[in-house]
Amino acid sequence: MSQNVVEPEKWRFEDWKSIAGALMVAGGLIFTGLQWHNANQIADQSVYQRMVADWSDHLKTFVQKPELWAYFEEGHPLAPDDQNRSLVLAVAEIRLQAMDAVLSYVRLRWSERDFAQWKITFERTFRQSPALCLRYAQTPKEWEGELDKIAERVCAAKSSPAKP
Repeated sequence: MSQNVVEPEKWRFEDWKSIAGALMVAGGLIFTGLQWHNANQIADQSVYQRMVADWSDHLKTFVQKPELWAYFEEGHPLAPDDQNRSLVLAVAEIRLQAMDAVLSYVRLRWSERDFAQWKITFERTFRQSPALCLRYAQTPKEWEGELDKIAERVCAAKSSPAKP
């Protein structure tokens, strides 16, 4: 009785080189993907730190000029003959720019829903500051996007008569 034994094919050196090359390409792609992911995380952290720094920097004004706090956080009205009028409007401009920068970072880098707390903060900021709404109204063409929507909604609600 004769048995037909099939010998397994022997792997040649070229076969091993091909497999090793494919594994190296796969490993390189995985490494590249991990590096890209890490770079994005670092960029996200950097952008968020910048957002916080922009907002925090403008808040230092209230440490240096505490008399301005009432105009922005306590609803103090800004009269036409107020001795601080120019300074209050200048700080309002800085505050608007800081808010716009933060919202721009959010829009460019992430989904807006991920940072709803910033919008809530800015809505409160407009609600508590007639001076901020005034400066926004004086410079409407400078603002667009989410800041414009927030300002329009909050400032318009403040100026409309209360419904019975």
